[in-house]
Amino acid sequence: SELSNLRAHMDPHFLFNSLNVVSGLIDEDKEKAQDFIAALSGLYRSILEKQGQTTSSVREELEIAESYIGLYKSRFEDALYYEVNVSDADLEADLPSMSLQLLIENAIKHNAFDKEHPLEIKIYTEEGHIVIWNTKRRKELIENSTRKSLKNIRSRYTLLGKDSFSVEDQTDAFTV
Repeated sequence: SELSNLRAHMDPHFLFNSLNVVSGLIDEDKEKAQDFIAALSGLYRSILEKQGQTTSSVREELEIAESYIGLYKSRFEDALYYEVNVSDADLEADLPSMSLQLLIENAIKHNAFDKEHPLEIKIYTEEGHIVIWNTKRRKELIENSTRKSLKNIRSRYTLLGKDSFSVEDQTDAFTV
C-alpha cells in the first residue's frame, strides 16, 4: 500500500501543460499535434502499465524517460538536451518504477532554460550505478524545493530493501 502511494506521484501539471501544447499545435501544425497526442497517449499507457509494478528494468525506465523527454522536446526544442550512455550489462538491472521519469520531471520543473542556456540531462553508468545528471540553473520564481520526489524515491528504495542513493547538489549541476 505504501509503495503504491509513493509510485502514484506524477506532476498533474505535466498533463495540463501537455494539453496546452496540443492546443497550440492544432492551429499551427496539425500533423505535429497528432504526433504529440500519439506520443502522449503512449507515455500514459506505459505509466498505467507500470502502476502495478514496484520495479522496472533500466531498459523499461529509459523507454519511458525518452518518451517523456520527447514530449518536452516538442515544446522546448533545442532548449532541452538529453543523452543516454548506459552499458548493455546494466540495462536489465532493476530500479523503482517511474524513478527516472520522476528525476527528469524534477530537472525540468526546477530549472530555467532556453536555447541560449539549454537544460542538459544525462543518464549514464558509472561504477555499476545509474547516474542522472543535469545542469542546474534554478528558476527564480519557484518555491523552495521540499525534495518530496527524492524522499519518495528514497522511501521506495528502503521499502524494497535496496541500498539508497547519493545526491550531489552543486552550484551548476545536480546529480543522483
